[in-house]
Amino acid sequence: MISSLLFVGTTCGFTAGTLLVPRIMRFLGRFYLSDANLALVPIAPFRIALSRKTSGGVGHSASQARYLVVIMASVCFPTNFIMMGSKTGFATMFMGYVIVAFGRAVLTGIFTRNMFLSDMPSRPLGYAFGLWGLGAVASPLVFQATAAAGLPWTHFYFGSLVLAAFSFVFLGITFMPTAREFAMDRKTALNEAESRSAPPTPGCDPDSTSSTASTGLQAAHPNQLRLVSSMPYQWAVSLFVLFYCGSETTTQGLIVQYLLAERSADRNTVGYVSAGFWAGVSASRLAWSYWISFTRRKYIIQGCLSRWPGVALGMQLFIWFIDSSIENAVSTALIGVFFGPLFPACLELANDLLPAEVNMISMAIVYASSRMLTIAIFPFITGVVTTKYSMRTWSYITVAQAAILLCTWSLFPTRQPLRRTIAA
Repeated sequence: MISSLLFVGTTCGFTAGTLLVPRIMRFLGRFYLSDANLALVPIAPFRIALSRKTSGGVGHSASQARYLVVIMASVCFPTNFIMMGSKTGFATMFMGYVIVAFGRAVLTGIFTRNMFLSDMPSRPLGYAFGLWGLGAVASPLVFQATAAAGLPWTHFYFGSLVLAAFSFVFLGITFMPTAREFAMDRKTALNEAESRSAPPTPGCDPDSTSSTASTGLQAAHPNQLRLVSSMPYQWAVSLFVLFYCGSETTTQGLIVQYLLAERSADRNTVGYVSAGFWAGVSASRLAWSYWISFTRRKYIIQGCLSRWPGVALGMQLFIWFIDSSIENAVSTALIGVFFGPLFPACLELANDLLPAEVNMISMAIVYASSRMLTIAIFPFITGVVTTKYSMRTWSYITVAQAAILLCTWSLFPTRQPLRRTIAA
């Protein structure tokens, strides 16, 4: 139960990051219109906030904001490693999870959730999440090897600081704004400043300016959250993601404890089971990017859940009834294979089912609210139940979750709706 509280810390950090990322982007994107160069140090927006200088006005640069957010969010990861390896108690570990989840939320909010990947013609969303999974494969392998060698477990976190340093450098180089990007941002900001200061054109409604075209949905539908909440498919996708992510986290997060308690697994090798799960996830997500048609996606996911031999539900039953740590490890890896495509498929499904005008807020709800909230709820409930009774009850919970996934997926259509526009 105590270890499951770390998932609650993840949700706290991710929720805070999701709520604050728009304000952080607005603040870090501020620059003086009189400046000819980007402000590539985070102190610059604070200088503007604390300075009384108003000559030339203040504009917003999306490229500057994106770069500074990436730099600041990247600091969260080494901070987490230092806190985890400091041996100062559970409270420090909990805050470490909060901080790293905050960084993940910020990075996800400015790249994945804004459809940077899902709107590309090649649909590379599966590749992105597959590469994410490769890191989850390597992590338990390295950690288990460290533990089996008798080294202090803190070495794993302090050694990860090297990777964090490489990540910081690569992100800084990759997302460094170009002079052209800043020039375009500066031109846009100057045009907006001129339009605000220009008197209204005679005969025109001053409330109906050219800015209406750039605000898009906000002009016609000021409350996007209420609008998207009235769409049944939004609730269906969110409900499915809720149970999927809860099942995924409960499976891979507690499988090691289950094997130790119920199968008397070897402590020097049991950590490799988590690596097998994520290896299956990575392989299936990388392969998923080749399957992008709407109808094919519907039936492939249905097959992953109910029709293919060795499917996820069957694998959960095998873990329940077969008293073998080796078989349970193989079943866990196959669950990863069949679970892998589900999350990127849901993001693409929401993108195809819902009107394009609400895709941004839809992605936010699906990714942040449903996914990160359930990562805390289901593992915590499972931790409480297994602590009160025994780890044997873990199988009951995972089988029930897989069965609910099968029923929830039937709510989606097999063909893409023809009408995906918002009524005026």
